[in-house]
Amino acid sequence: MSHGSSRPAQRAGKREKPATKRIRAKVGTGTTTDWERLRSMSESEIERNAREDADNPIWTDSMLARAAQRQSRTRVAISIRVDPDVLEAFQAAGPGYQSRIHDVLRTYVEAQKRNSR
Repeated sequence: MSHGSSRPAQRAGKREKPATKRIRAKVGTGTTTDWERLRSMSESEIERNAREDADNPIWTDSMLARAAQRQSRTRVAISIRVDPDVLEAFQAAGPGYQSRIHDVLRTYVEAQKRNSR
């Protein structure tokens, strides 16, 4: 069974640029991913696998809105003092604790805005 390539250069019979060749040569080095199998998959197979992947849920409109909201803001570096147990609780959840602290503060600010109307 033959699968079409999703690579435009190969579909059109054009040669790839040297940089693209170097990138393709590096892909898969030191990983357990079956890159040959992946390269042979059609777009529809890739999309179906993505839809069925429990670790890759489809984003809802509210998730996209929150993501866009976060990207559009510039953050300011500050220094604050918190109780050690508060810091430990945020750090215990792993990397990204500063973003989690920011999310809690953002939730508080949004709640204050809603309550003041």
